[in-house]
Amino acid sequence: MAKSGFDSEVDSEIYICHGIGKQIAFRKSARTTQSSIATQTISSGEENACFGQILNKLNEIQRKQLVTNKKLLEMDRQMKLVRAELDLLADRIAPRVGVVRANSFEFEPIGCKEELDDFEQNLRGQEFKIKMRQFVDARLPTESIEARLHASVDVLFKRDFVVKLSWTGMGHPNPKIAFKDYNNVLNFYIYIGTCHGFNATDIKIKSFLQNKFRHSIQRLNLVGVVKTSYHRHSK
Repeated sequence: MAKSGFDSEVDSEIYICHGIGKQIAFRKSARTTQSSIATQTISSGEENACFGQILNKLNEIQRKQLVTNKKLLEMDRQMKLVRAELDLLADRIAPRVGVVRANSFEFEPIGCKEELDDFEQNLRGQEFKIKMRQFVDARLPTESIEARLHASVDVLFKRDFVVKLSWTGMGHPNPKIAFKDYNNVLNFYIYIGTCHGFNATDIKIKSFLQNKFRHSIQRLNLVGVVKTSYHRHSK
């Protein structure tokens, strides 16, 4: 049966409505997809930002740790310096000459050329040099340069070894040990010859040692430390 014009118009409107419905559904689907993509993009961006913040925190922690480590190392260094200074101070505290700490640095008087060679070598080290200075300061008088020089001979050398020494190495009938070749020992004698802000000159130290070497045989039979003093001659 043929459709009337009204029926045709209705069918056309239904078709159009159906088409419009598909377009609306498609647009809704497209918007939903775009919204989902946008949501995923936002979520990914937030994750990256969070990850970046974590890395920044880790870097900051590492930086602070390095700073802390440096401070600890510096504190340890300062503590060692303070401890060393306290040890030096403790070694210097003595009520009188000859009184030193029981656990202090000890030094045996030199009795042969090998020991003198070792002494020369050891004086190259700063630590040994400092300990030797403390050692002689606790045992030598402080009233004058001359008193320190004279007392130092028995502190540093055995008397029977001094007999084997001379300034140049010349001796009779046999050659002797040339003391002038021991530069570090001579430099140490400059320290020994320092008192109340005055220093013994190289010439004075040379003259003093030559005199000691010259009279070394006479000193063999003397008892105890020989306390020779400097005498001023009246004009």
